Amino acid sequence: MGRVDGKIAFVTGGANGMGRSHALLLAREGATLIVTDMDEKGGNAVVEEINDHGGQARFFRHDVSSVSDWERISQQAMSTFGRVDILVNNAGILVFLLCRIPRMKTSHVFSTSMLKAYSMAQNTYCPR
Repeated sequence: MGRVDGKIAFVTGGANGMGRSHALLLAREGATLIVTDMDEKGGNAVVEEINDHGGQARFFRHDVSSVSDWERISQQAMSTFGRVDILVNNAGILVFLLCRIPRMKTSHVFSTSMLKAYSMAQNTYCPR
């Protein structure tokens, strides 16, 4: 019996890197996965790997910087699985060269990487 048997886990940025690792670990521990990312090929590959190993997962394309995408993806998650027990807020914008970010894009980087957690929780647990 896994530590999260029967739980529904929602992992943003699940196509590669840490998000992929989170999704695979949660699946190995018994969770059903909702994997989201802008990278459809990578996201579908993670879901296929989970399903091929006896887990259950679905992929949805998702831009975490878009409020309307949050609303859409939250509704899809709730209509597909009925609830979300675990939120892994992994997706964000990784910036290696801070001084090279145009000032106009600074608010986009901060809103995507820092404020998305609030939007994710609000849209998942407080649907309209």
